[in-house]
Order: sequence, then structure tokens, then C-alpha cells
Amino acid sequence: SARLQEIFSLTAKDLGEGFILLRETYTKSRRARNVPLATTLLDDLRKLAEKRPDGRLWGISMFAIRRTFNRAKAECSFKADKEAVMHTFRHTGATTLVRNVPLPVAQKILGHTQISTTMRYVHLDDEDLMKATEVLGGIVP
Repeated sequence: SARLQEIFSLTAKDLGEGFILLRETYTKSRRARNVPLATTLLDDLRKLAEKRPDGRLWGISMFAIRRTFNRAKAECSFKADKEAVMHTFRHTGATTLVRNVPLPVAQKILGHTQISTTMRYVHLDDEDLMKATEVLGGIVP
């Protein structure tokens, strides 16, 4: 779950075997990090890069994406919702990660140095709590 700036800075050189490299120049922490990515998605990103002579993955700017998002938002029922911003997708990704992988793994993928930062991104619900009690119920006699 990368930040928008991190995604739009990617080039063909940043696509590794099983991961993408987010360079320190574009990360919020100013530290480079590898983020694991499914092979099929990496293959798709390589195909995008092949189409562009400069090796960049995207033929559209970050500004254009934000403008398109805001236009779509204006036409939807959540246009007045100030919390409906593109960064919300990062929170959704963080919550999905924490539901499926250990918290330190999610922290590393998100590029957080403090676990408390990761926890601010996570939004668990009652279903998550019920699932946890079922896990405990299965190991406690």
C-alpha cells in the first residue's frame, strides 16, 4: 500500500523480482524500501513500462489522477464528505494487510518506522473482534 507519490515515481528500473523498489527520494521517510508484489502485477507493470520510451510506468500525472478523482467524487453521493480523499485507499490497504498478515509485516510494507503509525491506519470492526475470539476459543480448553 504505497503512497500516490511513491507509485507515480516508479520506473522500469524499480521493478525487481517479486518486489518494487520505492526510492528514498520519493518516500515520506526518505528511506528506500522494497515492497513485495504479485508476479502477475509486476508483469503488467513491465508491459506498461515497455510502452513508454522514458521507462516510466504511467502516461498520466499525479495531478491528473487527483483531478479525475475529485471530479468523480463531485458526481457521487459522497461529494460533501471531506474524508473521502485518495489517501483513504492507503488506510483500506493497511486494514486489509493487518487482517491477513502479522502486524510487523504490514508495518514494513507500509514503510512505517513506528508500529503506532501503522495502528493509526488500521480500522478494525466488530467482525474482526469476533474472529479473534474464535481463534482464542479454538486454543483455550
